Amino acid sequence: MYDLVIVQCVKSKIWDKDKTAPKFVPAKDAYVSPYFKKMRAFAEKYGKRWAVLSGKYGFLLPETKIENYNATFSRATFANPTSDPISIEEIKKRLRTDESLRSGLGLNTITTCVVLGGNAYVKVAEEVLSEYRVQVVDLLKGLKFGEKLGWLDRKVGPEPILSSLSKKRFNQTYKEGEQEVIKLVRCPNCGKELMLLPPNYPLYDTQCTGCVFRAQVKTNKTKPKKEIFGATWDVMSKVLKSGFITPPLIVSFKWEEGSVQKQEIRFYPFVPKKNLKKYFTKIKKTSRELWMFNYTGLDKLPYFVVYKR
Repeated sequence: MYDLVIVQCVKSKIWDKDKTAPKFVPAKDAYVSPYFKKMRAFAEKYGKRWAVLSGKYGFLLPETKIENYNATFSRATFANPTSDPISIEEIKKRLRTDESLRSGLGLNTITTCVVLGGNAYVKVAEEVLSEYRVQVVDLLKGLKFGEKLGWLDRKVGPEPILSSLSKKRFNQTYKEGEQEVIKLVRCPNCGKELMLLPPNYPLYDTQCTGCVFRAQVKTNKTKPKKEIFGATWDVMSKVLKSGFITPPLIVSFKWEEGSVQKQEIRFYPFVPKKNLKKYFTKIKKTSRELWMFNYTGLDKLPYFVVYKR
């Protein structure tokens, strides 16, 4: 356990997502990005106490209520002390005059703390806490943004998006759809059989038994349409930021016309990034919020019909 974990503030806040949110909200609930939620989960799991380092307020205890703002620490903070964020001197002043804040951070007893955030936030923490002889440890030093998310995932696990019952039904539906696809469809590249990849394999669902072909598989109980459900945005975002393209896509459409069962399986060899529609949602029952994406504009993309009945 760490004596103190400090997490940086983020731009995405509850007021951006919920127009009915009260004017003042506890700091722990004010920031709603997946990145912040992972940092918070780490802090609550591994820290004896934790706090937010805010570009407007300085250090915030989790229950401290704040209002919406737009200020962040960056390299410019140090080049121009009069820039938008709160100054380092003002943060120091607030700590000197607020005994409850100093006590909440444990500054009278701790000797080290860890920071989750960018270089500018680490530097602010170092300059302020040096006054209390607290050594700052940058746990994410040298990591790119996608690598930071991956590191946090390994420490706290990916964010659950469905209740256990809903997740079971969801996985069963898609597993059955994937199994049906590999029975009905051959590899579009070499014509050999397809096989399923392990359930937790990132992005791809199936691969060829004879070549390196891999694809993502989606099942829809509708006629072919231009927009379908994708998945959580987290993994896809990391792939795109790393310079890779979206996976080839196989979509099985199944529907009824009168008493006749219809099915058409389409293969989309390339789905451009512009055809991924990112959106923010709240999962019912769990009240978890996260970024998702849909595949859009499929009616305008080239595809091959690889099975039809």
